[in-house]
Amino acid sequence: MLTQFYAQLRRRRRLVRVHVPEGRLDGPSPVLLLFDGQNVFDDGPSFAGGWHVHEAVERLPSTVRRPIVVGVENAGRRRNHELWAGLDGMLESVLAEIVPAVSARWEVDPKWVVGGASMGGLAALAAHWRYPGQFRGALCLSPSFWAAGERLYSEVSGTLRPADSKVYIDAGAREGLALRQHAERVARSLAGSGYTDQELMWRLDRRGAHRESDWARRLPKALKWMFRKG
Repeated sequence: MLTQFYAQLRRRRRLVRVHVPEGRLDGPSPVLLLFDGQNVFDDGPSFAGGWHVHEAVERLPSTVRRPIVVGVENAGRRRNHELWAGLDGMLESVLAEIVPAVSARWEVDPKWVVGGASMGGLAALAAHWRYPGQFRGALCLSPSFWAAGERLYSEVSGTLRPADSKVYIDAGAREGLALRQHAERVARSLAGSGYTDQELMWRLDRRGAHRESDWARRLPKALKWMFRKG
């Protein structure tokens, strides 16, 4: 079931799309919050084709807990600013507006997973690190870690690791060298800090480029890893 509502984020009215899996089991459901909500469902709102995440969720095997997916549209021209320099303000709005609205309507786990691609992937890891009480994991597809400079490395190495943390990071071999190198550097840093294979996945897509279709193709495997049972 795909539904939607509007939320006021950073003085801007945003469309929030929500997919609730069919035949959902009783009890709290995991939640996946995705940045750039225009791109993660159908092709229509996306400038380059959607990820069809709702279809990927419905196809997940029984060994995986199917998440409720919440897609939050971006800030348009101010997207890049909001997803890094202005991220704290954006996340405070998410915690004040979107989390209560979703939690009031559906029975959900109190700690969500946050994800995105490109600048959204950078924002996902930062959100997990800065708000570990709300976000227990991060899906970082082709993350633009390079845009944060050394500040991101200072955050992930200089603060206490979030409890029960799971982090997925990938990159395409046909993307820019800086993106690939920074993504792998963060993955190595996390592995060196004690993350196990069950808590951290680093994936290099040998044919991947920096585009929506590649993120859509890689998403099912990321979902299976992040939300697997046990």
